[in-house]
Amino acid sequence: MATGILSAVSGDAAMLIATDRLGYLEVALTGALEGLRRSV
Repeated sequence: MATGILSAVSGDAAMLIATDRLGYLEVALTGALEGLRRSV
């Protein structure tokens, strides 16, 4: 089970490295802002 989690995390890391980091940050920030709006 831990192996599956590790491979998933390393897969995510590879995707992040391959992806435009600014685009990823924009998506992450948008998601965080939406979460804050819903919690208020």
